[in-house]
Amino acid sequence: MRTTERPDFRGNHAILDDVTAVMDRQELMRLLIREGAADRACWAALRSMASYTIWENPVHLRPLLTTFRRRARLLQRLGTPTLDSDETIARLEACRLEVVCLGLVQAAGPPCHFQLFLSPALDQLIACLGVKRPTPS
Repeated sequence: MRTTERPDFRGNHAILDDVTAVMDRQELMRLLIREGAADRACWAALRSMASYTIWENPVHLRPLLTTFRRRARLLQRLGTPTLDSDETIARLEACRLEVVCLGLVQAAGPPCHFQLFLSPALDQLIACLGVKRPTPS
């Protein structure tokens, strides 16, 4: 276990114990079974050995949903390309869970990261959001 500092949902910094889950790459790839563009791209990134982290500490869904709604509007305003942003918000809104676990996949080429939303048991993918990272000028 490692301890890190990161902002909470109100922008305050809090010391949290982040516990990263040990999840096999193939197991994670099996969860990416939907036909969405983000799922397919994330699966391909994992197949190409993209780095990934899964956090097993669940986070409350409602504040997270508020954050991702705002983030989606900001990315749209900035013109940042995303994959399945609207679908991710819809899936999170329809989700009946109170908490979810988060994952992150970082692909080098093309530079993109994928935010994963998983069930607390880490046995179901709720949604996958892809965001293209800006390339340095």
